[in-house]
Amino acid sequence: MPTSYSYAGEDLVALELLGDTRGTYLDIGANHPTKANNTYLFYELGWSGVCVEPVPRLAVALARSRPRDLVLELAASDRDGRMTLHEPAGASGLATLCPGVAHDLERDHYRLASYEVEVRTLRSVAAEWRLGPPDLISLDVEGHERQVLDGTPFDAWRPRVLIIESTVPRTQVPSEASWEPPLLRLGYRLHAQVGINRIYSAIP
Repeated sequence: MPTSYSYAGEDLVALELLGDTRGTYLDIGANHPTKANNTYLFYELGWSGVCVEPVPRLAVALARSRPRDLVLELAASDRDGRMTLHEPAGASGLATLCPGVAHDLERDHYRLASYEVEVRTLRSVAAEWRLGPPDLISLDVEGHERQVLDGTPFDAWRPRVLIIESTVPRTQVPSEASWEPPLLRLGYRLHAQVGINRIYSAIP
């Protein structure tokens, strides 16, 4: 049995769906190169892909630890431009573009560093770097899921598996109502709820 690097075994569930063939992934909000990471298992198995991470120190760590991957120091959204990223001190994995999430962090006494980052749609990223369709997308963006999905070129891509964080950050409150319906209309079905993530597979 391979070693899981996800929070709750999400990577093992995705591996069961994807099988043993080597493929590609797109890790959006990749965060740490290995810890609580949904794509590092696939990297260990010989896959490669793209890691999108706007926090500079994490992007550097990803590039150092995963040399086969293309690491992009930016955030994904539904437009190209710049936005303010709010990064809580001492809480890796909670950086957010969402003002409401940032407000809740401040309310709970997190000290935030807020700074501008580049944002791109996955459509424009794919065009600039000539990316083919990934087999797996992992999405962990702290409240910005709908915007990322709106900027994804599903007319040209049909990833086989999607892993999407599906709760309001730092809670167990479901958040998928704001972004799941378009996915279902595109021909994806819910395969499993694993921890705070929902895993979808493309309907053949």
